[in-house]
Amino acid sequence: MVGSVHILQPVRPVAHRPAVGSRAMVAAMLAVMLALPSDGARAQSRFELSPFASRNASLAGDPILVGAALTTYGSSLGGILGMRFGGAYDIRSFAGSSAADAERGWVADADAVISPARFPVIGPLLGGFLPTVFSGVGVEGLRRTDGAGGQSVVTSYGVGVSRTFGGFAFETEARRRIPVTLGGAAAEENAITTRGWEYRIGMSIGFGGKTTPRGLPTIPIPTGSPASRRVETAPSASASALMSTGNAYLGTRYQYGGTTPQSGFDCSGFVQYVYRKNGVTLPRASREQARAGRSLPAKLDGLRAGDLLFFSQTGGGVDHVAIYAGNDRILHSTSSGGGVRYDDLGSPRGRWFTDRLVAARRVLGEAASFVDPGVVAQLDATLDPPDRAPRP
Repeated sequence: MVGSVHILQPVRPVAHRPAVGSRAMVAAMLAVMLALPSDGARAQSRFELSPFASRNASLAGDPILVGAALTTYGSSLGGILGMRFGGAYDIRSFAGSSAADAERGWVADADAVISPARFPVIGPLLGGFLPTVFSGVGVEGLRRTDGAGGQSVVTSYGVGVSRTFGGFAFETEARRRIPVTLGGAAAEENAITTRGWEYRIGMSIGFGGKTTPRGLPTIPIPTGSPASRRVETAPSASASALMSTGNAYLGTRYQYGGTTPQSGFDCSGFVQYVYRKNGVTLPRASREQARAGRSLPAKLDGLRAGDLLFFSQTGGGVDHVAIYAGNDRILHSTSSGGGVRYDDLGSPRGRWFTDRLVAARRVLGEAASFVDPGVVAQLDATLDPPDRAPRP
């Protein structure tokens, strides 16, 4: 894109200082991200709204800006591509300065965004950190209280990282801004913008529904009565014993982080407890449990009682697990359902889970030999979050 610098009135030159404080700000945010327990990968929402604060070293005076960006994702290439539109304004504008020559910085950007962690296969591998890369064009400038100032077309590129926590995501990014100038040295000398880095910190929240990546298999929604849905393999003796054990804890309350009937169960704590009583030792959290046993297609056909089903509430990583009970029913500990209960996958509530089914594993019988002791020994400190299914 070709642009130019437009100077409405000469602006007093201000030296650009190294953004040491900005880098420290980003480092502090990364430290906070490391300290936070992630509740899974980023939601597959179609839109993300992100308020932020930034330090912009490409504008004279290195102003601190506050603003917001809106990102929208499509479904191409697994839903990892998006467009982002944002803007920010100088925080000094809200301080009430009355100086005639007070300067106010501002920016407006349009970016193409790539977020590889939104792809279901990649997200679980990154431990809750969600990187993005972006590039785009925009306009930035300075405005003085006496009406003078100027602006410049800029190109920019950069990288960001976010980490989810409690339904939100904390974010930080670094962006390199490059003004587009015409007129050679004279234009450069009078320009109010220069090459420089902008550092941002902020947070975001997703909304607008889940994107459905093209080319990924869809999960069939069962219809009709449970007895008519499909013919299934009769449960083995070990599966019958497992389901009998699970039935003994129906009604046990849900407890985040719970692993016993006395304390209550979360989803993976219940699964680990029931299987341990039947001679199969599983890891603690659903993300690690999804690596145990033998892999099955992530669909309802071909399942038998005692198989494990894994769900992704966010579309980016496993964060809920249930025991398949046969006849399109699951047995699990669910926060939205009040504790250990059965859910019919053909019901409106059950469809919420089938829409989010991402993996299935068999860990009983001959498949028990596929439960890797090395996986079981891992201590995964990331507990599964409460599910957000519709309440029964």
